[in-house]
Amino acid sequence: MAAHVMCLTSSGGIPIFLKKRGDGNIITFSKMASLSGIHMFLKSQDIKLNDTHMPDTVIVWKEYVESVILIAIASGTTKKILDYFIDAVFNAMIFVVGIEEIKNPRNLEKLKKDLLASSTIIDRLFDCLDIGDRTSDKVELITLPSCILCPENNLLRNSLETFVEYLDSSYGCILVHGCVAIATESWWDLDSIEIKLLVMAAFMDKNSTACDFPVFLPKMSPNIAFRLITITLIEGVQILALCGPKPDLTEIEKTAIQCWRSHIDILRSAEKCYPNCFPSTISLDPSILGFLLIDYQTGKYVAGRNPKPSSNHPTGAHKLDILRSFYYQAVEVFLTSEPSDKQEHDKNTNKKPVIRSKETYWCLEYYKCHALKEKDNIICILYTYTIPIHTIRLITRKTLKILISDKQVYTVNDESQHIIISGVPKLKLHDDLMKIVSPYGHIKEFAGINDYPDEEFTESYHVRYERIQSARIAKRFLDCKNFFGGVLHVFYAPELESIAETRKKLIQRRRDISVRIKRQKEEATNLKVDSFEPKQQFNRQKKYPTLPLTEERLQQQYPGESFSSIYNGIPRNIDPRPVSEPSLPKHELHLQSSSKNYKGRNTEGVKVRVERPKLIDTKKLSQFKNSTKDVNIFSAVKKVDQGITIKLLPNAERTKKRILIRDESVRNLLPKDDLQTSIESAKARIREAMEKN
Repeated sequence: MAAHVMCLTSSGGIPIFLKKRGDGNIITFSKMASLSGIHMFLKSQDIKLNDTHMPDTVIVWKEYVESVILIAIASGTTKKILDYFIDAVFNAMIFVVGIEEIKNPRNLEKLKKDLLASSTIIDRLFDCLDIGDRTSDKVELITLPSCILCPENNLLRNSLETFVEYLDSSYGCILVHGCVAIATESWWDLDSIEIKLLVMAAFMDKNSTACDFPVFLPKMSPNIAFRLITITLIEGVQILALCGPKPDLTEIEKTAIQCWRSHIDILRSAEKCYPNCFPSTISLDPSILGFLLIDYQTGKYVAGRNPKPSSNHPTGAHKLDILRSFYYQAVEVFLTSEPSDKQEHDKNTNKKPVIRSKETYWCLEYYKCHALKEKDNIICILYTYTIPIHTIRLITRKTLKILISDKQVYTVNDESQHIIISGVPKLKLHDDLMKIVSPYGHIKEFAGINDYPDEEFTESYHVRYERIQSARIAKRFLDCKNFFGGVLHVFYAPELESIAETRKKLIQRRRDISVRIKRQKEEATNLKVDSFEPKQQFNRQKKYPTLPLTEERLQQQYPGESFSSIYNGIPRNIDPRPVSEPSLPKHELHLQSSSKNYKGRNTEGVKVRVERPKLIDTKKLSQFKNSTKDVNIFSAVKKVDQGITIKLLPNAERTKKRILIRDESVRNLLPKDDLQTSIESAKARIREAMEKN
């Protein structure tokens, strides 16, 4: 499969550029002239040529601002997607040179040269087509920017707003490997194709860590250029912002370092979310290979893959292309297509109800795809072919709820001591299910639900625990558990609670919060923290800079030391920080606090002497180690216990010891039969006597 796009002038059919991706040869000049000539001939006859279809190829013609004609040829795609692609190519031309230069080109050769800057963006737009020749490891959609779900978004948002406020702007975002992690509200007010082009423009210069260049926004400002700033914070993480001509790029880079140096760990954790595009705290069903979550109201999407699929084979980027084809050919046709005015008029006249699809699915040879539309979100999930359709629907609903739920918001209605277990096969498994739910806590109620909307050949059960903690543990361990050939799905049922149970749960929740707040206040330390002011901080150029010299240090010149490098005093304009000369620790402390000691006496104004360890001369240790002179450790005979004395006799080998017992009363206590036992008993008494002293 291959794709071609060419740009020609409307008046004379002069080629401006030609791009190709995929197999096959490049289009010759004669074929380009034929395609352009057909359009010009029909235009002279007041006939508008839009497209033509061949068995495996689609050709689309489109004229813009009565100045240029774009012709796109692609195989393996639809006419609707090719229209999106050709519009995106023209917007990329406006993005680089502006609309006025395309309407009235003063010099055609200069226009060709200026449009070379859009080659990188057009090459990345080719990755959005289903032609099988990709240069990126991501799944790209033509009209929507890619996003990534990251933890700690609130901290990233605060730093981003501080940074764009310094630039006197309101447009900024953070990119993680080309995916938008967090952005300002004004950034999402831009058109989706403008955001797409801004993200792609961040990769126009990969060699520099900070760059800026003028860009034209095709929808908001096609005539006046903005200044696009791109700064690389860490490897794989960039910050984008739109601003005016000031401040300078060097000042912007310094400010970015000051704003983000305290959040390096958060940026690194966000970078680790790629290529799965969601945090590791979110666990997906093992039967899921990948998903595509689209917010078509805001205009963004997330394409993720499951790091732990049931097949034990990681999901490659080529498998996610199936989801993109499914979205282009099925989801946009049935779930996102809006009826025209004529169709609405016909439906109103016939008085027939308007039926719009909510779900659709594909069944392929090796995979299954399922799409679900709920409010402003559409989720497409890729499964293995072994998962049945009714199970796919349950997993899709559960996954959508997990991905769009805000993990930082909690209400008492999110949990309950009532749980519902669905997906139980209809095999009279009442007693077997009771065995696996009873170990998690005392059960007050356990019964089947007859009128619950179950899948075919399955049933549901209602379980009410005595404590809500038991329900939490049961849901954690039983959800997605294999049970007699089926998959259990456990969820809370707060609608089954009584008013008394809800009131009790709310009171207990308030008690838990008050206890935690009190504990945090007691454990809090260093409450008075200096505020961070970036403009008053000293910008260090080195990684480990040396501290400046002080007046006290200059007055104390050591032997052999010179201050020839210091010229005209201390350079206060370079480092104005007040630095004092280090001194030895104090030997006395003066307590100024009004605290009391353990006896209840006031310690205010009391001097406390600080005892510090003394220094030891290590030279004597080496002399003692090297000496070979015999030293008598026990200079005198020491009386250990009454009637028993220990004396160390000097010996050349120092391997034998002799025990002398002088007291006759003690000696008579030793039995004569077993000498070895007597010796051991004497040694034990000697050890006890030595330990006492």
